[in-house]
Amino acid sequence: MKSAALSRTVGRFVDLRAGEGVVFLRAFFVLLLTISAHTVLETARDALFLTKLAPRNLAFVYVATAVFTIALTPLSVRLTRAAGSKNALVVSLLVSAFSAAYFRIRPPGAASVFSLYVFGALSATVLVGQFWQLAGTLFTAAQSRRLFGPLASGGVLGGVGGGAVAALLLHVVPVHGLLGVASLLYFASALVATQLNLEDTVAASPGGRLGSSPTASRAPLGPQLSTVRHDPFLIRLALIAALSIALSVVVDYLYKAKVSRTVAPEDLGEFFARYQLVLSLGALVLQLAITGPVVQRVGVVGLALTGPLLLSAGATLTALLGAPFWIVVLLKGTDTSLRNSLGRVAGELLWAPVEQQARARGFVDLVVTRVAQAVAGGVLLAATMQREFRPGHLAATAATLAVLWLAVGIGIRKPYIALFRQALSRGSEEREFMLAELDLTSVETLVEALARPEPAEVIAAMNVLAERKRERLIPALILLHGDEGVLLRALEILGPSRRRDWFSLGERLLKSPSAAVQQAAVRAFALAGEVDILDHVAAHGSPALRTFATLYLAQLGGHVMDGDPLTWQLFSDDDDDHSLKLAFIESLAAHPTADTPRLLLAFARLPALASAVTAALETAADETCIDFLIERLKLADDRLSARRGLVRIGAPALEALSRAVTDQSLDRRVRIHVPRSISAFLSKEALHILLKIVVEHENGLVRYKALRGLEQIALETSLRIEPGPILHEINRNALEYLRLFAAELALKSDRVAAAKLESQLVIELLEDKIAQSRDRLARLLQVLHRGDDIPAIFAALTSRDRRRRGRAVEFLDALIRGLDRAADEVAPLLRLVVDDLPDELRAERAQELVGSFVDARGALTALSRDPDSIVSSLSTRALRELGSLPPPAPPLAVLTERPA
Repeated sequence: MKSAALSRTVGRFVDLRAGEGVVFLRAFFVLLLTISAHTVLETARDALFLTKLAPRNLAFVYVATAVFTIALTPLSVRLTRAAGSKNALVVSLLVSAFSAAYFRIRPPGAASVFSLYVFGALSATVLVGQFWQLAGTLFTAAQSRRLFGPLASGGVLGGVGGGAVAALLLHVVPVHGLLGVASLLYFASALVATQLNLEDTVAASPGGRLGSSPTASRAPLGPQLSTVRHDPFLIRLALIAALSIALSVVVDYLYKAKVSRTVAPEDLGEFFARYQLVLSLGALVLQLAITGPVVQRVGVVGLALTGPLLLSAGATLTALLGAPFWIVVLLKGTDTSLRNSLGRVAGELLWAPVEQQARARGFVDLVVTRVAQAVAGGVLLAATMQREFRPGHLAATAATLAVLWLAVGIGIRKPYIALFRQALSRGSEEREFMLAELDLTSVETLVEALARPEPAEVIAAMNVLAERKRERLIPALILLHGDEGVLLRALEILGPSRRRDWFSLGERLLKSPSAAVQQAAVRAFALAGEVDILDHVAAHGSPALRTFATLYLAQLGGHVMDGDPLTWQLFSDDDDDHSLKLAFIESLAAHPTADTPRLLLAFARLPALASAVTAALETAADETCIDFLIERLKLADDRLSARRGLVRIGAPALEALSRAVTDQSLDRRVRIHVPRSISAFLSKEALHILLKIVVEHENGLVRYKALRGLEQIALETSLRIEPGPILHEINRNALEYLRLFAAELALKSDRVAAAKLESQLVIELLEDKIAQSRDRLARLLQVLHRGDDIPAIFAALTSRDRRRRGRAVEFLDALIRGLDRAADEVAPLLRLVVDDLPDELRAERAQELVGSFVDARGALTALSRDPDSIVSSLSTRALRELGSLPPPAPPLAVLTERPA
């Protein structure tokens, strides 16, 4: 009960969600006590070192620390693998506690002080690394983004506490006595760490852990180096790590050299204690007031650039002013504060999308950073041995390193997004945005289906192969099948296929007992342009076949056919199914002439022939056919053929479609399909028309169709799409999503109201509209980022795997940022929509954007004024059922379209 109450209290300041409070608090206090112990130890270490040894010995310390770290890290890794991350941290804390106690009882000689300095640096490196490795197993990428900032503030707060304890104790104990206090704090931290229960967290999938873990790999250095060298993102992380540690070494040396020359030896302990206290207080303010807003405002990449940007400015100012004491102190404070707050959080988040971190991060942390530290220490040692101490030169070196760090960091966004993209694609199947090619397994299955005895299965397999342009996989032997339906469909496919291997079997079908099969065979030969076979059929004993052959031969010979074809004597013996006319229309389409559009439109006056005419106009349409083709868009069976015919006509048809989308005299069933017809042109002009429709059209369904058209253009072309209108629509749809979500939650929360039939209808309608808003957001993002599988990412948002959900949220956030200022403004709103939040918390955060709905009546009252007449009408009726007194309800509109 107490822990739950404490979690609720902390939740007022930290974005804690269900099940996170206890784990977060325990981890928080582990870090707080660990950093408190290190701060107390560091105060004693620095004061004793500068009292017993000259500042130039710091260079030896840097080199020794790097060497011992390289030797010690593999032992830490083995310990972690053998005992687990929690037990490894506990053991390391206990070792640090006993070591601090050991140095407390030893006299502070030169060798002892040197060893103490190296031990302090090693313990900080190992303990902090192991702690964040443990934190990485406790929290997902999305949780890390929310909680790593507040969690890191535990370390900053520990610095404040440690500095305050050291400053107070120095009034009653010598500097050497602080080591005993540090030992006790390490023991306390180990005790709290034993209470962390990893079984309460969700285990990561193999190879997919998102935790930040500075560990080393068992692999030899060669493969580890190859892993880093072939990955642009890891190369930049390695460079950042090397430059940042080198900068830290230079700044630390400059700071302590200035302190040793400015502060009296007997005052060093008090100075370092007070400095640590002030530094930690500043870091705490930075962590609480800046880190969270910076992460939400500029994202992970922007956060990673904050540190080098500030240090570049500070080091440059220090160099220009000649490195005065207090400026150097501020520079050191800035470096330490950023490293323990913004820098730590940015580093953990940048490593979050890296799959199988052990190999890559182990190499960077173990080899790259320590080699950089050793090189920096060696250069400092060589420089100080050859010439006198020149603080201005050191400040200039620090400025150069900071600028290089900033330059490397600026280019990290693109590989960072690419890495998230790879992490997501590993956990999802490839999605098909458009009609995809068949894979080998599918082809084998379809060809096998052609040999099955069931005619329906054979016809279905042929249809699929034909739609995928794989009709050549249909064997000519299919014409030996005994079912009439199979033969008719096979001849329909083989006729225009330009294949000749079916001719001999096709001629045998001219003797079939079925008149329909005979006519289909003649039609197929006509579509194939086989004049010799048609000449032979013209002497056939069947009058119908002779008529077919004569018509086809006339068409193929290019003879002019005047008059109204519906009155021609050739069709006097036609049956009620218009078989002769349909066959002639197919022949016209197969071999079009200049007179073909006129003849086809004449045939279209007969309603039974209109669909066949539409199909024929795919290959024969001209400008005289535009109005007819636009009118046929209302029919699902004719729509695809009509679009192809319009595209064939070109610019005149596009202009007509642009006018049609706002022409209220046109049938609504036509207008709603105009946007997708415009997108079929796949041109720059079509793109501009669709963008205008998406932003300005008053009908939601038309806007949605235009959005789908934009998505088609984005995926099938390389045309540049202006992001401004798309971002505007993302903002609008995100707000609509949040408004409807909050209203739905208010309705569902009221059990009495939700039980009413009228309220249930409203809830179902809201659920449909919420799903539409989410779908539109996915499509809008797909338009902006055509190279990414946005539907798969949105699917990952609903995954049962919390780490996969976290990856998806972070990927979307990183993806939208950086396009321009408008994108950065939209990013927090989109994150509120997709983040893994409890419903109540999402609605609470959306209040300032979309208003609040106190209860079901408040939600229904607001919805009764909704611009959507269906929502308004249903909500008004639901209000009446609850006993409220709203304005008179308008008549219930007929649901004639999908709500939009």
